[in-house]
Amino acid sequence: MIVVATHKEFNTSILNDIYVPFRVGAVNKNSDFGYCRDDVGHNISIKNPNFCELTALYAAYKNNADDFEYLGLVHYRRFFC
Repeated sequence: MIVVATHKEFNTSILNDIYVPFRVGAVNKNSDFGYCRDDVGHNISIKNPNFCELTALYAAYKNNADDFEYLGLVHYRRFFC
């Protein structure tokens, strides 16, 4: 799984199955755009102002790491090729 950290809605049609969008700073937001949230389970979402995209990576690692062979992180506007 590669976490796509985002604070706003974006065009997910460019994503394939390995990318999973995560709403960062979700503890302070009502909308989730249908994405995973960084405030579910064991999380540090409240610390998003200091840790930014890492709150999504932390939530994915703590709550989903056993479900995937690998775990990565990209920003919704900055994909690595």
